[in-house]
Amino acid sequence: MRRLRLSVGCLLGAVVLCAGAAQGERYVVQTPYEKTFDLPGGYAAFADPVTGALYEFDFGFGETAFATQAIFDTGASGMLVSASVVGTLGLPTTGETFEDIGIGGVETFDVTGAVEVRLAYHDDDLETVPVQGDFVSVVPSAKLQARQADPLLTGPVDVIGMPALIGNVMEVNPHFIGELTLYPFVSYAQTYLHDTEPAEMPYYGLRMPLVQQNFINDPNPPVTVSTNPMVPGVRARFESGDALYASEWLYDTGASVTIIGRDLAGSIGINLATDAPVTTVTVIGVGETTRDLFGYRVDELVLPLDGGDELVYEDVVVFVPEAGALPADLPGILGSNLWNTSYDGDDLFTAVPQSSSFERYYVDLINDEVVFVLPGDPSIAGDVNMDGAVDGVDLYVVSANYGSSGHDWFGGDFDGDGDVDDDDVAYVHANWGVDLETSLKGDANLDGVVDGLDLYWVARNWEQGVLGWRSGDFNDDLVVDALDVELMRDNWVGAPGALDAVPEPGGLGLLVLGVAGVLRRRGRNR
Repeated sequence: MRRLRLSVGCLLGAVVLCAGAAQGERYVVQTPYEKTFDLPGGYAAFADPVTGALYEFDFGFGETAFATQAIFDTGASGMLVSASVVGTLGLPTTGETFEDIGIGGVETFDVTGAVEVRLAYHDDDLETVPVQGDFVSVVPSAKLQARQADPLLTGPVDVIGMPALIGNVMEVNPHFIGELTLYPFVSYAQTYLHDTEPAEMPYYGLRMPLVQQNFINDPNPPVTVSTNPMVPGVRARFESGDALYASEWLYDTGASVTIIGRDLAGSIGINLATDAPVTTVTVIGVGETTRDLFGYRVDELVLPLDGGDELVYEDVVVFVPEAGALPADLPGILGSNLWNTSYDGDDLFTAVPQSSSFERYYVDLINDEVVFVLPGDPSIAGDVNMDGAVDGVDLYVVSANYGSSGHDWFGGDFDGDGDVDDDDVAYVHANWGVDLETSLKGDANLDGVVDGLDLYWVARNWEQGVLGWRSGDFNDDLVVDALDVELMRDNWVGAPGALDAVPEPGGLGLLVLGVAGVLRRRGRNR
């Protein structure tokens, strides 16, 4: 497995790598604001599991509605549909009820009959609304929690929980909002669900382990439920105190804030009686009651990564709920404000946003880990999955998407023109066989040495716009120049002084002449 390793003190985008304990590194990310409106989500539709016919509402004149916006929520053990969706689409109910406990207390739900759950995703083209053919079946048959009445404060909220997510990889682009709804007030971060590990998922990056926990006490619940992902070994420190307790926190993509339990808050030194909160928010979720949450800044929130590394948030706000709002055996909830765009106000249109520290992230519920991709992670054009090598994995993705549009780098569109075409194939060809972990900078022909044969390609393409390592463009800036020659210097084994003959514009002949001499001498020695 490739891992990103940078020198101590290096600044990478919004991430600072610091020396940690002997077992690994500390990745200190920028401090997010206390809340987010951006939650992973997409479109959900429901069908008869036997006939495959979609449940839909007929407006007349050939117009129908069959889909709803939904939050993709790892914190939900089941799947929840609003009273509005049940009524509008005519979803069947069984007459059974189901009691669920959430941040707002106990709520009684109706239970739908068995339905097939299908999902579609927000395309890069915001004008494109998914049609029936865009929807993919993710659960062949499931019973859903159906709200008896939608809360007036939030409006109808629909949630696709773990029964649909487990066994899949949820790919989230935290910088792209596919849709904004005002009632409920949610902006849906672009999210794709893959039933296998996507080829574009990088092999390196920050990998946070997950473990699954069962929160449902009923051995035979009337609705379809699943386990929920927990992050073990989460630690929090308050006001530089020594208390830094390790505990399992819920990894909740449907939570807009990060929450610490009252017992754990007291254990790390937060005095709820005397310490004034820095902010408060009112939230509503499952349950009949709105809840006030009280925000406190903790000096550190430390999340464990593979290999003994740590993901560290400093001076970050965590919220303490009212008494009884959180189960006593749940130490905390990691909310999406830590990974998505976060905000410093309650109004999306006036609040100051802060971009995510991550280029994208993958909630891998096949292997139970979250893979965070950092901006500027090592890559070269043609390297779809950003593992540092241009190889068959990248060619597979480019070939699969060739001739189609709506892709980004991870789909094979390296020049950013919106489609995968001959220009993108040329990038793969120009860098084929390059591995940033093993290839020597300056080794244009990839024969393991940096010498006159490589300098020949630099001379031939000097100050020309070219594609690729094999043309002498070792820093991937689309031009061969003095910067590429400097990259050759550390690995140079050719004739002494040959690299010093770097021409100014118009002086290409000097460099070519020097290269020719090197090649002649090398030829005579063979």
